[in-house]
Amino acid sequence: MKINQEGFSNIIMAIIIVVLVIVIGYFTFSNAIVKKFEQIVQQPTPKAETIGWETYNNSSLGFSIKYPSDAKPSIELNDQDKLNRLTGFGKSTDKSGGKLLPGKYKYFEVRLYEDTDPTADVSLITFLDAKVISKDIKLGGVSGYKAVLTAGYDRGDDPLVEFGARHNGDIYHLIFYGDINVSNEEQQILSTFKFTK
Repeated sequence: MKINQEGFSNIIMAIIIVVLVIVIGYFTFSNAIVKKFEQIVQQPTPKAETIGWETYNNSSLGFSIKYPSDAKPSIELNDQDKLNRLTGFGKSTDKSGGKLLPGKYKYFEVRLYEDTDPTADVSLITFLDAKVISKDIKLGGVSGYKAVLTAGYDRGDDPLVEFGARHNGDIYHLIFYGDINVSNEEQQILSTFKFTK
């Protein structure tokens, strides 16, 4: 059986198209799996270091978080005007080892603001205009951002790092004070944050 040259060219062209579709589909699917895996890896997971930590639940603000035994809730505000809603955690010593009154050193806090403009870019919703350095993080499983403020709270000498996300009409800020780096302990605290409403 003889196949004419035009028919043979059509068969070759069809084979090339099928192979291209398979190769493109394979790489697209592979990249999607890699991106999903990277997202899973980027979300910190609770580890054995949090065993024995206490769990703080705030049903009115809609979150829970674990904290180490040397940190204690030191302030709770739930103003009805939705401007000052926070839970602060303090330590009895600062990061340099200096002794302070129990629970008075500002270690971290969860602060909420009403999300009055859900279309605003995250760079406009940070705490104290902190500089967004990543928009590729998760807070309680919700996409959010990481921001730093080197000048510190009230532009003093207390820099901070903030993790924020929008959830149920509010902007949640998990803020660690003292420096702009995130310690292993702070990573563990971050990994235990959960939305409860």
